[in-house]
Amino acid sequence: KSTSNGDAGSWTRTRIIDFPIEGFDGNTISDVDGDEIADTIGTTDGTASILIDNAGMMHVWAGATNLLDVVEGDNLWSYFGGVTGMWYWNESFGTDSIQYLDIMLDWDGDGDRFAGIGFDIPVYGIGLTSQPTPALDPTTGNIYVMFTQPVENTDFEGDPSSTTAQSFRDIFGIYTTDGGATWSDEVNLTYVAKDFYENVFPSTTTTTVGDIVHALWWQDQDPGNAFEGDGADPIASHDIVYKGWDFSRFDPYNPTADFTFNVSTDGTGSVTFTNLSVDADTYNWFFDDGETSASNSPVHIYDASDEYEVCLTATNVYGFNASCKTISINVGIMDVVLNNALQVYPSPSNGNVNISINSNAFGVATIEVHNMLGELMNEPVNYNTEGNKELNVDLTNLANGNYMVKVISDNGSVAVRQITIVK
Repeated sequence: KSTSNGDAGSWTRTRIIDFPIEGFDGNTISDVDGDEIADTIGTTDGTASILIDNAGMMHVWAGATNLLDVVEGDNLWSYFGGVTGMWYWNESFGTDSIQYLDIMLDWDGDGDRFAGIGFDIPVYGIGLTSQPTPALDPTTGNIYVMFTQPVENTDFEGDPSSTTAQSFRDIFGIYTTDGGATWSDEVNLTYVAKDFYENVFPSTTTTTVGDIVHALWWQDQDPGNAFEGDGADPIASHDIVYKGWDFSRFDPYNPTADFTFNVSTDGTGSVTFTNLSVDADTYNWFFDDGETSASNSPVHIYDASDEYEVCLTATNVYGFNASCKTISINVGIMDVVLNNALQVYPSPSNGNVNISINSNAFGVATIEVHNMLGELMNEPVNYNTEGNKELNVDLTNLANGNYMVKVISDNGSVAVRQITIVK
């Protein structure tokens, strides 16, 4: 470290972790105690990062691995890709006093943090928790560190014990508020390994900007690389992904549950649900008719015409979140006729909505507008459908968003259309 802008003679060299074999180059066995038997040596995996804090103190992080060399003169050695944890040092520790951060998370909570990791560990030349990259919040002095880690039970085979099973990695994060004396629990920042996305080689800015930790990383859908030797991946393109996380993302967070739905207009009571939830592992649907589903995006059939409050609960390892929406179901011949005759347009709309029913069979209909929670948002409007006249409904007083236009004929038939208001 230099305290004088790198001037000659201003540098101080500090050894923070001592490799016991001086000048090791892979041509001698890793014999530490001189018994002519190769020893396994704990060391770094070469993915080191350095940061200077507000007080001018240097912090260093490095991935952890073990090294073993059993053959003399072959210019080769073995490293252990299944080693967990990260090395951490700052200037207050002194020489040869690096600390070990045991940060490998038991993702599925079964008490064994390795059981769900795929048997075939991709060859990146690193440990399981590695590629650390830090960012300093210049306002508070807090330090945020991102790193990559495989997530249990994310292999294509669906069986981590398979000899070809490779787990996908997410970007995780930890932080310190006391200069490295203590560290937060690790938190999954990307949460997409479950969807078979590999996230490695993260990088960030030296300091946070606008209370945001900015990150770039390599993402594709095949763990490993094209330089692995036997069984190397084919050469293919990958994405460089950017994401900015606010500080709260480094603490445990609940998923966000959300969904849309499409009600069939054929009178069968069939509804197709599309799951829009993020940061979730499992889903539970409650259809308000006594039926449930754990599918991602189910199709459900209702037996009776009515309004139903459908709720989706999304769950991740940190907690859960629920979203509920009211849907109107029409089952019957006249409901089908009304559905086929009804037009509501335009959508998106600025709030001026046109409604027409191409039929004289429904007398005076009532027009209601509900929000997605089922709350009535307007005074009901009467609409004489005889003569196929068009009705304009002024909804310009409503906020931007999605709404349900409900048409109730005087014979009890019901039809619903979803519209979007954007001003």
